[in-house]
Amino acid sequence: MALSQRSLKKMGFSQVEPNLYRAHLEHYAVDLFVQEKTQLTVCFDHLGRPEALPTREREGWGKSFLESHTDHSGLFIKPDRTNWFREPGLIEFLRSIGDIGLFSNFKKTMTYGGSMGGYAAIAFADLCHATTVFSLNPQATLRQDAVPWEPRFLNGKEEDWDGPLWLASDGCKKASKVFLVYDRQFTLDRKHVEMMDLPNVVELNVPFVGHKVPKHLRNMGCLDDLYHSISEENYDTCTWQKRVRARRKLPEYRETLLSSASGPRKRTLEKILARLKLLDPEELANLERKEKRDLARIIGFSTWIARYKSDNPSAPQEEIKIAWAEARESETQAGIRALAAVERAGYQIVPPE
Repeated sequence: MALSQRSLKKMGFSQVEPNLYRAHLEHYAVDLFVQEKTQLTVCFDHLGRPEALPTREREGWGKSFLESHTDHSGLFIKPDRTNWFREPGLIEFLRSIGDIGLFSNFKKTMTYGGSMGGYAAIAFADLCHATTVFSLNPQATLRQDAVPWEPRFLNGKEEDWDGPLWLASDGCKKASKVFLVYDRQFTLDRKHVEMMDLPNVVELNVPFVGHKVPKHLRNMGCLDDLYHSISEENYDTCTWQKRVRARRKLPEYRETLLSSASGPRKRTLEKILARLKLLDPEELANLERKEKRDLARIIGFSTWIARYKSDNPSAPQEEIKIAWAEARESETQAGIRALAAVERAGYQIVPPE
């Protein structure tokens, strides 16, 4: 069936601009943007958009990209608030437009979304007749008894999760490929993925970026290319795992990586990043100051402990610890002065390779 004005009206759409049609549901606006019929991409808003742009007339998430970088048509699902697409009416709407024939007008359909939209891209895949799912850091569900370990998304947990599709994977049984892009090192997002039994899964791991996978991919200049690679069916896992290594050059990546560690492990990570030349000049200067202070403390301790044991040969270990705690700062300063004297003499202290 062709996409005639009559059929669009039957689906509930009315024209608002050339090639742009809108349907109003009780808690959603749904935009249909028609270009070529090679592919329809169903785009689901992420959790920030309804709060930042509450009007139903806001542009659908992904529309400007589809319009300027592809010939794909788009169906944009826009909730009027951050409701995780749990408000009633959407399931029936998607089923209705599918029965009338919207999705059969296109050679293939892909669902696409991140976080809240990542849940929806999976949960509504079969209703949208999707052959491909592109989901970034999705939630499997926010039903509280199913994810008692999930401290985030408090507003989403307040939605009704007792109805159909409470578990995203229940709505995704027929897709030819399900692409899941997330940070396996981020425990909360990994546990959501592990809850879902999905067909034909392809995973792209973007480690140590946390829940900000789309932002990091965009900052690396990868997100648009990844969309094309998936939609054009030329995705290669090895190629993309190499490409996402570019995240190492992003300040946000370094911050996330370092925030995951503490104490000696954090110092080790800082040194590794320095030797890989992945710290910016200010970070490198801070690290060098820390390393110099550590070395000064070692020098100070070495000279202090020799003196202390000479004066207190029978001192127990606990007494030595207390005495060092009192002397540490002054002895470290003495070590710093000793290092400065060595450098003034023309010597340079460098870490071992």
